[in-house]
Amino acid sequence: MWAPTTEEKYGVAIYNFESKKKECLDLEIGDAVQIVEQCQGWYRGLKFHNKTKKGIFPASYISVRPCTVDHSGTFETVVPSQDPTVRELTFVIREWHIIWKQYHLKSENMKFFTLQREIYDLLDYRKNLLSETLTNDQVRDLKCEATSAVNNINQRHNLDLIPWKEGEPVDPETISPVELYSILKKASQLPRTMSSLRPTMKVVGSHRHSGLFSHHILLTIKSFPFTLEEETETYFSIYSTSGTQSKFISERFVIRRNKSGHAVDKSLPQSALFVDLNNADMEQELYLVAHLHRIGRLLQKDKEKKNLPSDYRRPFACAILSLKDLLLSGNQQETSRHSMKLQMLEREGDFSQLHETLIRKHNIKSGAAGQFDQGLVVELKKYGGNLDHVKKTDPFLLNTKNVAETRKLGFPDIILPGDVRNDLYITLNSGEFNERDKKTTGKNVEVLLSVIDQAGNLMKGTICHGTGRSAMLDEYRTFVYYHSNSPQWLETIKVSVPMEKFPECHIRFEFRHCSNTNPSTTRKPFSFSFMRLADFDGTIVKDSSYELVLYKCEDVSKLKDVGYYLKNLVSYMTEEKIDARYTDNHSLLKRNPRDKCFIETKLCSTKLTQNRDLLNLLQWRNHPKDVLKILDKLHNLPTLEIVKLLQDILDALFSMFSEDSARQNSHHIFQSLVYIFELLTDKKYEHFQTVMTTYLEHHFSASLVYKDLLECIKSKIETISKAGNQEQLQSIFKVLEYIFKFVVRSMDLFRQTPGVGNVQEEFKQQLTSVISSMQGALNLNVPNNPQIARTQVILLDHFSKTFDDLMIVLPQKDLAQMISTLLGNMREQLNPDVSRTKLQCLHTSIANQKLFSDPGARNALLPVCMGQLKHFFIHRTQLDLCASILSDVLLALHEHVDDSKDHIKKLVMALVDPVLTTVKAMDMCRISYPLGEMVSNFISMLKLMDESHYKDMLSGYPSEDMLKTFLIQMLVVFQGLVKKEIFPAGWRDMRMVTNGVILNTTQYLSQTLTDTFRTYFEKQLWSQYFHLAVQFVTQPSLQLESLPKAKQERILERYNDMRVPMGYETVSMWESLGDKKIFFIPVMVGRFLELTMVPQSEVREATLPVFYDMMECEYSYQGNFKQVESELIDKLDILIGENKGDQEYTKLFNIKLLEKVKSKSSYLGLDAERFVNSVTKLLERLMDYRNVTSLDDEMNVKDKKMTCTMNLLNFYKSDINRKEMHIRYIYKLADLHLSVHNYTEAAFTLVCHAEMLNWTNEVLPAERYGLYDYEIEAEWKRKEKLYDRIIEYFDKGKTWEYAIPYCKELVQLYETKLYDYKKLSGLLKTEARFYSHILDEVRLESEFYRVGFYGMTFPSFIRNKIFVYRGLPLEKLGTFRQRLQAEYPGSKVMSTNSLPEDSITEGDQQYIQICNVKPMSKEILIDGFRSPTNKIKSFYKFNDVDCFTYDRPFHDGVKDSKNEFKTLCLERTHLQTVNKLPGILRWFEVSRLDIQKLSPIETAIDTMTIKNEELKGVVDKYKTNQEQNLNPLTMRLNGIIDAAVNGGISNYQEAFFTSDFAIENPECAGDIVDLKQLFLYQIKLLEQALNIHGKLAPDNVKPLHDRLVELFADMKSGFDDQGSPDARNMSLPRNMPVPVPTAGELLLPDISDESAKSSSSVSPVSSLSSRSSIYNEVTGSSEEITKHLNDKSTSDSNLAVKAKEKEGLRQSPGIERRLTHAAFPSQQPPPLSPKMHRQFSTPHIHANVNTTPLRPAPPIPRRANTPDAKNDDNMLKNGNRSSTTSSGSTSSDPEIPNKGISTTSSGSTSSDPEIPNKGIQESADSVPPELPKKLDRKISKGVISPGIMPPLPPRASVVKLKPLPKPPEEYDDQLDTERALSVSCEPDPSPLVPSSSDIENETVEELTNVEDNTETPGEKRALSVHERISLLNYKSTTKVPPLPAKPVQKRQKNTLSGSSLSDKSSTTSTDSGVGVMTDPPPLPSRTSPQKPITPETPPIPKREQVSNAADSDSDSPRPRPEPRPFPRNNSSLSDTKM
Repeated sequence: MWAPTTEEKYGVAIYNFESKKKECLDLEIGDAVQIVEQCQGWYRGLKFHNKTKKGIFPASYISVRPCTVDHSGTFETVVPSQDPTVRELTFVIREWHIIWKQYHLKSENMKFFTLQREIYDLLDYRKNLLSETLTNDQVRDLKCEATSAVNNINQRHNLDLIPWKEGEPVDPETISPVELYSILKKASQLPRTMSSLRPTMKVVGSHRHSGLFSHHILLTIKSFPFTLEEETETYFSIYSTSGTQSKFISERFVIRRNKSGHAVDKSLPQSALFVDLNNADMEQELYLVAHLHRIGRLLQKDKEKKNLPSDYRRPFACAILSLKDLLLSGNQQETSRHSMKLQMLEREGDFSQLHETLIRKHNIKSGAAGQFDQGLVVELKKYGGNLDHVKKTDPFLLNTKNVAETRKLGFPDIILPGDVRNDLYITLNSGEFNERDKKTTGKNVEVLLSVIDQAGNLMKGTICHGTGRSAMLDEYRTFVYYHSNSPQWLETIKVSVPMEKFPECHIRFEFRHCSNTNPSTTRKPFSFSFMRLADFDGTIVKDSSYELVLYKCEDVSKLKDVGYYLKNLVSYMTEEKIDARYTDNHSLLKRNPRDKCFIETKLCSTKLTQNRDLLNLLQWRNHPKDVLKILDKLHNLPTLEIVKLLQDILDALFSMFSEDSARQNSHHIFQSLVYIFELLTDKKYEHFQTVMTTYLEHHFSASLVYKDLLECIKSKIETISKAGNQEQLQSIFKVLEYIFKFVVRSMDLFRQTPGVGNVQEEFKQQLTSVISSMQGALNLNVPNNPQIARTQVILLDHFSKTFDDLMIVLPQKDLAQMISTLLGNMREQLNPDVSRTKLQCLHTSIANQKLFSDPGARNALLPVCMGQLKHFFIHRTQLDLCASILSDVLLALHEHVDDSKDHIKKLVMALVDPVLTTVKAMDMCRISYPLGEMVSNFISMLKLMDESHYKDMLSGYPSEDMLKTFLIQMLVVFQGLVKKEIFPAGWRDMRMVTNGVILNTTQYLSQTLTDTFRTYFEKQLWSQYFHLAVQFVTQPSLQLESLPKAKQERILERYNDMRVPMGYETVSMWESLGDKKIFFIPVMVGRFLELTMVPQSEVREATLPVFYDMMECEYSYQGNFKQVESELIDKLDILIGENKGDQEYTKLFNIKLLEKVKSKSSYLGLDAERFVNSVTKLLERLMDYRNVTSLDDEMNVKDKKMTCTMNLLNFYKSDINRKEMHIRYIYKLADLHLSVHNYTEAAFTLVCHAEMLNWTNEVLPAERYGLYDYEIEAEWKRKEKLYDRIIEYFDKGKTWEYAIPYCKELVQLYETKLYDYKKLSGLLKTEARFYSHILDEVRLESEFYRVGFYGMTFPSFIRNKIFVYRGLPLEKLGTFRQRLQAEYPGSKVMSTNSLPEDSITEGDQQYIQICNVKPMSKEILIDGFRSPTNKIKSFYKFNDVDCFTYDRPFHDGVKDSKNEFKTLCLERTHLQTVNKLPGILRWFEVSRLDIQKLSPIETAIDTMTIKNEELKGVVDKYKTNQEQNLNPLTMRLNGIIDAAVNGGISNYQEAFFTSDFAIENPECAGDIVDLKQLFLYQIKLLEQALNIHGKLAPDNVKPLHDRLVELFADMKSGFDDQGSPDARNMSLPRNMPVPVPTAGELLLPDISDESAKSSSSVSPVSSLSSRSSIYNEVTGSSEEITKHLNDKSTSDSNLAVKAKEKEGLRQSPGIERRLTHAAFPSQQPPPLSPKMHRQFSTPHIHANVNTTPLRPAPPIPRRANTPDAKNDDNMLKNGNRSSTTSSGSTSSDPEIPNKGISTTSSGSTSSDPEIPNKGIQESADSVPPELPKKLDRKISKGVISPGIMPPLPPRASVVKLKPLPKPPEEYDDQLDTERALSVSCEPDPSPLVPSSSDIENETVEELTNVEDNTETPGEKRALSVHERISLLNYKSTTKVPPLPAKPVQKRQKNTLSGSSLSDKSSTTSTDSGVGVMTDPPPLPSRTSPQKPITPETPPIPKREQVSNAADSDSDSPRPRPEPRPFPRNNSSLSDTKM
């Protein structure tokens, strides 16, 4: 059983746990879980960072951690018992982890790796804090470092700053807002770098070591890879090359190695810490220098000799290492390893300068002579800070056995009092020794140094030649040069002698010669010298270079008499060369004038001095009468000397105060103290202030000196009025803090003296006297003396720094009273600087927590403080300082809120109004500083107030007007706080605290509004309240939905969701208005709309009913709610554009308001319901538009933006008739088109606006739409500008046909209205240029693609809809597919073209279906002297089209494995779009979809027709141009003939030419004949092609040609053997109609070679219509044709009836009527059944159903304007063929011979006597059908009737494809059969009948990819005259029932169905007649997408806007003029009034 856990409440996953079971909770290592229940080793709980799912997990996978549980039970809260800092760091790491992944997804590599390193560093901090191995100080420092780094990185990544205080997170709710502001301000001022938590940036310059006074370098010897068979000593020191003189700046560190290279004494340290390097040293060029000495015989070859000393130090090698990289590195304590290559000596005498040589040759790496291959391996590490602190951070440095502390040659920057040092450094530079006996070899000189006292005793342990040795040396021997009389040692030793012994000692130098031959004479002295450590006056020898005087001494015993040579001999050469006391005649020790030795000395002592005056000061008691002189000379002493001996000097001065002999000079002593104190205030010596503090606490002992000091201060203050004394007074007042420190310390010492009694009162009186004098000095008014004012400022400023010290000896209350008296009694009219200093003094007293925390002190200081603050707030001066003072006051009151109720009340009553006024004024004047601090003060003040304070504050206003002013002011300030960025972006906690205070205060103020100002109504006050409420709820900082889940939970836990209470409060206040609501309508509609869009469900549900309330309110007053409606719609567009609202809001808006509208209490009626639905629809479209505009990928969302924009502009026009909004989106759409260079579409878009304008003089206001700026102008001018822009865009888009009508309209304007011939001239030139471009320019055409979007996750505007896209020029299917997939990256492309199943359309996965479609272009009807050129006609093949088609092959029934053509069928789909392309978009939705089914024989006919057309095109091309390459013709012939011989013809004959097939399919008799005729026609074409090929074939092609001739003969014989008629003299089969050539050739475009170049495939219309042209070329005369005409109709009709009876098919009523009409043309077809009407009236895509096979008789066309027209009439009469109307009546007009005959859609016929000799216009059911483009096939473009959808082809079986029935079992063979329909026209063509193996290798995608088999321009051909005539002659009576037209707008005058065509028709004809228009062809309108898909030529409609059939919610844009290069009458300006 599951049981609640009692102790195990919180744990962390230590293993990954993953399970597929729903009840389990997946875990990853590190996941924190809250445990709720347990059962048999399992836990049930939830994750901390995702509490939405609860599950079970193994208990063994969890490490249980301690925690605290609040609210045990169902709503328990678990808080880990963890260090708050660690918990906060964990939260930060999780937050960073999310951002880190986002950087990776955005490929921001630099930020990614930087943040990754920072996360690792923060994990290290967390690990160290959890390790529990650090000391408290280390933990504190680590927390501070980590927290500061966190805020630094958060600020850099624009994250929220975390309030930390001393490394611990603080709760913003528990601390004062003032303190929170201070913490965040400090955090935001951290340096923002791109480094990690541990700084790694290299910093160059003086700021690199800012904040550090001392630096230390740790040297560790890691390897010594040398064996010299002798011991060695290596000396390491730091050498500086900067400045004028290079020098060593550190002591030497020495290591000693034995013969094997190991340490001689392993107990000695192998590391050295070079300490006390200052910032100046770190800026220099420093090197680590190593000198290697060997210890042994003078010469290494003498090692075999005995009795010779073996302890000589001999120079051997040197090495250097640059420290530049180490010094420049910003990383402290980072170890770096280096190798120091040793350079051996070439000349021994150069040893002392060898390191300089190596430094100059710093680039030498290896290969130098004498250089070791291996080097010393050392490690270096840099430390910074105080040495004691450094040693604490690294315990390794504490052990002196590990590290030798190596000091700097000089003082560090800071000398602490306890740091006693008495070191004298002596550097033995060089010597010069001349031989008296003129020996050629030099001496081997060794110098012995020792320290001797005045008694001649050796001072043991006083010499140090380097750190790293166990003990100091008694004496020191230098190394020895071999045979050198001028040795240069440069060795520095340190002499450390006790201070009391220092003046008595001297250093003795003994010079010895070392022999390597005679052991008895080795190390025999030959000279000596000495150097006194102190001069005769007691001062230490000065730092300088000295030349020692050498004395002959071969007997060491002579040196025992120390007193003799110290008294009688000189030690070094002076400027006089020799001391007067010395003479060679009387000295027992003779001077050696030819020998010299040079040394340098440097003293580092804190007790000894080299200055005589300073020594006199320290020994002033020896000269009591000279005290004044000594004090005067103090000012001339070197400052460094004073600082070094600061403690001794202060002792001497204070001792003078204590003794009566010097006390009379107290003012001079006081002035000397001031001088020293002033010296310490210098920035150069500011770090010596710690020395002063240490002296004061531990060494100062003058207990009575405070009286003298106070007396001196008082006397000096009283002299302030003397003008010439100001500089001295200023210097005194600057050190007032130091003086009072000694005063207080002296008083404290005196108070502690036993038996002195109570001296507190005496001291208080004396101090009061000083303050009284100070008050008089401060009130002194000398306006003309700025120096006195400066002195006053300094006095008051530095007096405020004494408060901390004075509180040691005075109670806080007494001190506060003194301060209050001093500041309160100062006059108000003060110098501005003095006034500011006065505030600073007040600030210091209040900021002193120890002082202000005392209640008595607060009582004394608060009145003065409030009075001063109020004064300065009112006068708007010193605001920054006032803000700081108020911050400290509020902070203190917040900390002592319990005992400060009265103080808070006084503060509020005195300062709330001034502070509020000041904040408002600063905000209005845009004063940024200190606005933030003032706001934090204001918020803190309000937070301190409780209900009683608010009541007292509001009741304190005597009148309602004053209260109203205050409330308005308060609300306005609150609005600014929530609206403006008062605080930086990352200060979220500060904003939340501010919002909490505003919410709390507003709740108090709302009660005052309802109680006081509802009766005394103030609209302004209530408006400000509502504005505040809306701004508060909608402010960005409260929109938590955009934050990570964990952060949302933290904010809600800490602050709650403050939007909810404010929302409810707002609704409550609105309801309390009562009848006053009307005053806020419609003003508040937009504000409340913004409020309801907040993404918080509770707020939305509470506030949405307010709109219904507004509607009711307006309705009760106005009788309607138009204002609410208008304002709501206007604001919706703006707010949605600002990314407010979402889909949930749309649903909730509709539900809530409809619920109100439909409620019983509602009386608004249907208008309200309509309004709600309309707004909901607008919301949906605006959401779609915003969603696509907010996407990041700008290039891939252009199409979506355009679609949504068009939906909006249609909605604003059609649904709500908002003209201004409609125009606004027109220009947005135009801008989108221009951004992608869709100039034609941009022009059509602007047409929508242009057609809204008229040619009138009405003045239009100035308007701006995006890139378009219109000034105030007449309406005709604006329309003219639009036309100019439209023409320009059409020109750029190379669609000049569309621009010409606008040119003509402007021409008429300029010519007939404006008479502006200049513009007229230019426009006519432009129009002429357009005509020229039409003929001359090459235009790249675009292909069309059918695209279906299936899936519920698509946007609503494309979801489960089909579109036709107009591709980019030269864009093929593959490129288009990639572009579409880039726009919808999560979609999948379907591999079939059939309509999808419901599982796809209703699923979540996105599917896209793409295939090529063929445009069904319109024909150009011309009645002129000549046909238009191909350049003119080619434009209409790809433009101004809205009908398209495509095919899909499949097998009907069981596929015959031997002959697949028996079952191969074709499914042909016809599409119609809602608008024509091109239009205002490059794509439009499909409004109608019809699907047809071609039988196998019809499929074969279609395939053969296409192949023949392709072959004929090639033949015609070579007929006209025989000089072109013959390869295309050769390969074409080879492909066709070879395929025919190898089974192509036989397969067709086996499938369709058998008797069994004819018997089983009697209805296909005509098709059999047609297929045979196609074969015969192909044979004739092949004969022509072979003849041409034989003539043009070169010799190398002759064998192939002969082979083709043989194969062709076999092909013909194979066809004849099947019993078919002979191909040469075959007669027509029975009942086969033969078309007669007529003038119908004028009805079709003359597709010449030029047009073929722009077409890649044969038109489906041509493929069937060419079946008629065959007969004209292979059969007999017109009489034979006439013979067959009469029998064909009857025969086909009877066959159809018999087929129906045989099959027993049950037809629907509509289908039966169509069949009857087809079989019996004399009967009128009845109207569509109601079922069919319902089917076609649905706005969705549908498929017509037609299962009746029909076989119509081809019609006989009438020829117009030709001599043979009369013969046609006679032929009609002889055949008894009369014109029959649809009602059965006939009519003829004998007066009108040779007229065209037209049949209307209603069946009625009419003749027009006004139109003689016109061609016959086709009826809607008489145009030959057009087949769609074949998949993967090169089909030349055909031309059909303008703008119509073709009817179903003959014998078509129409099936309903939604849902599409599952294909037969052979559906899988579709992949095999689709290839069978296509015959490749590539240079290597496939056989006519491809094999099954070839077909199986193709995929559906390949079959649909037209781009892979696109034919070259040279392979297209034109239709012949006979083919063009037969294209019109062949007519099918199979008709597709037209779609019922959607009701059009009232302004539309013409329709496209019914009798509307009778107005334009002039003649009647029989059902088989063909109409030809005599006028130039009318261009169809682009306005009606609901025209029936019938082959009719509609009249030119008016420019009306027709409803969109595909979407009942939107209208298509206004029609545009059709492209018309032909002249036409334009009367558009006939009714214009200019």
